[in-house]
Amino acid sequence: MERGLGTVMIVLVGTIMVGLGEELVIRGILFVSLRERHGELVTLLATSLLFGAAHTVGSVWAGLPPAAITFQVAFLSMTGSLYYWVRRVTGRLWVGMAIHALTDFTLYLASGEASAAEAMSSRDDLGPLTPVLVTIQTLLVALAIAGVISAAREDHRARKTRRVAAEPQA
Repeated sequence: MERGLGTVMIVLVGTIMVGLGEELVIRGILFVSLRERHGELVTLLATSLLFGAAHTVGSVWAGLPPAAITFQVAFLSMTGSLYYWVRRVTGRLWVGMAIHALTDFTLYLASGEASAAEAMSSRDDLGPLTPVLVTIQTLLVALAIAGVISAAREDHRARKTRRVAAEPQA
């Protein structure tokens, strides 16, 4: 589907606004407040799951089947974990905002559909794209698992350091 310049510009502005808003709330405000109180693992899991769950309203509204919504929440939660690590590694919220906006922009324009609901419901077989999508999803799952393990290990090291620091010196 070919899109005119006006449509592309509207999508660009819209995806920039979505990237800014979602990242500000989830990996800005929520990230900072959770991390201060609960450590890396809880912050990673909570922000990632909230990111995935936040996208269900539109899917329910569009009438997607429950299985598709469940897959979408799982996939977006893993994507949220990657945005979490972008925030953690760079220490900058704007980097995650930019990557999020660019990802949304690219996915929307690449879908060739008028809406996300059409894109999900009209494609039972993606033909030659299937191996690429499976590879990307497998890498995403592997990165998400590595991120959870890394956050758990970091929390363990932090607890050990606090415990050693609290022990009386002989």
